[in-house]
Amino acid sequence: QANNNLHWTPIVDQQGERDEHDTINYINTNGWKLESIAINDTRTQATGTGSNHQQQPQSIFERIFSDILSHIEKGLGGISHIFNGIGKRSTRSVNSPSALTTVSTARSGLNEVANKRGFVLSKSTFVGSGQYAGTWLTKNSQWADMRQSIIGMLEYNLFGIPYVGADICGSNGVVTAELCKRWSQVGAFYPLSRNNHDNPNDPAQDPAVWAERGNQDVTKDAQTSLLVRYEVLPYLYTLFYKAHVFGNTVARPLFHEFPTDPETYAIDQQFMLGPVALVSPFLFENQTTVSAYIPDDVWYEPTQEFVKLYPHTGHQNLADGQFPPVYLRGGHIIPMGFTGPANSQAIRDNPITMEVYPKNKQAKGDMFWDDGDSINAIEQGRFNFFEMELFPNCTVTITNKIKGYNTDKQYVLGRVLVANTQPANITATLDGKPVEPAIFKEEHNDITVNIDLNSAKLGQTWVIEWQTTDGTCNLN
Repeated sequence: QANNNLHWTPIVDQQGERDEHDTINYINTNGWKLESIAINDTRTQATGTGSNHQQQPQSIFERIFSDILSHIEKGLGGISHIFNGIGKRSTRSVNSPSALTTVSTARSGLNEVANKRGFVLSKSTFVGSGQYAGTWLTKNSQWADMRQSIIGMLEYNLFGIPYVGADICGSNGVVTAELCKRWSQVGAFYPLSRNNHDNPNDPAQDPAVWAERGNQDVTKDAQTSLLVRYEVLPYLYTLFYKAHVFGNTVARPLFHEFPTDPETYAIDQQFMLGPVALVSPFLFENQTTVSAYIPDDVWYEPTQEFVKLYPHTGHQNLADGQFPPVYLRGGHIIPMGFTGPANSQAIRDNPITMEVYPKNKQAKGDMFWDDGDSINAIEQGRFNFFEMELFPNCTVTITNKIKGYNTDKQYVLGRVLVANTQPANITATLDGKPVEPAIFKEEHNDITVNIDLNSAKLGQTWVIEWQTTDGTCNLN
């Protein structure tokens, strides 16, 4: 499958006379840009950007990839031949491990052709596949399949393949409006979030089409959930950095964060994104409340302005509201992106916000940042890493712990939002110099700092302090 604006150039002629190096050079010089590769049994899919429209049949596309992957495999010493001609697959007696050689080869091929970071998805995986690829959970368009997708997502994170998610609204069968609405809400928080359908004879199920059919609520709720996902991309990006470097999970069961709480051990209809976000989705037909378990800790719930303290723990019935059913754990600081209609580039082009969720007047967090495109940026040290901390005396520090990335693009920490504060007039400083506006509104402080993160030096620390007009700290 390809984007409709992808222009297929007949790179490989019918006699196969063009050699592998020539193919790759031809692709690069003619501006054919690949962004991803998906491997489903012996069928390969790709997405890319280009000009004009789709022109060439699928067979030409498959031969292109046969040529590219053959070239890369030769460079790796001929570990295996995954593709041989049109739709034919051969391996060198590797059986299950061929899933690993397939994705490692596809990753090398994508890097070679695109010369920038893309992603590989494979339906078939093996131990170690997570280093090279993600996977998707093919599910029928049924309520039970949506529920089971959470289990599969958590399992694959344990297997070391954190980039995983089910096809939102299901990949086979006719989906109902209510099911697609609920699946869009939970699917926005899969590590891999995509709406894809395998059967072209089934009705379309993308978010926009529902409004055209008179189900505006489905489109609206899908949009709301996806906008939240875009906002949390800097946090997700940091989680994936930790998964890559330390083997951490991105999506995880509650008992990973609360191992001494027996109530969390059997929960498979809620999950955590990292240590902070607790997702409690609607998973049943005609459901108006979620019977959720909120572990004993400090939690915050989203509001129109920011967040507010959620005063309950234990077994709770959560009502259907205007926000996705997500709660945020106290004691943490997370980076958040642009609020509003966005894409991943808009997140990079607009200031970042640090959201502070205090617990006992303290919180900690961190942020990974690079150019988003370079290959092997982590291995080559071309990234920055920041640590943030809130102290009980109304002080937030931001320290540049790793400095390996420089850019001439805008790279600004715009605001610091501190939850659970008392009503008061406040003033704030950055490294001792006054900053404004610094205001209290709806249970939180909103402090504009406009820190140029790109100018950071290794080890540099910014100190943000605030106090009320009577000289006190308004943290609760």
